[in-house]
Amino acid sequence: MKMKDIKGMDVRALRLYRSFYFTYPQFRVILPKELCQTSAIQIRGTLSAEFDNSELVKDNNLNPDFLLSHLNFSHFIELIRVANPTERLFYEVETIKNNWSVRELKRAINTSLALRI
Repeated sequence: MKMKDIKGMDVRALRLYRSFYFTYPQFRVILPKELCQTSAIQIRGTLSAEFDNSELVKDNNLNPDFLLSHLNFSHFIELIRVANPTERLFYEVETIKNNWSVRELKRAINTSLALRI
């Protein structure tokens, strides 16, 4: 079976999956060890006061299980387009705190909410 025969597996989707993988290396901890051949790159940044003393934060990253339980892949598609890791972390936290839809997240990113605040 070829990749092009699998539904949803086109060049655009594969590039998107690759971008997701490199943008969110902390998800490697939930992957089988055979798939994790490179060292993890950490997303650095500060968190809001609500998350400071929580088990949700490890090595300046939000817990992967927590992120996956609160955000869907459409949220991640918008988030991986944010190049600055600190800004991305801001949008992750605000999306979860405010229960933003993908449309609200996209609007916040397009209007540079992180820079305005």
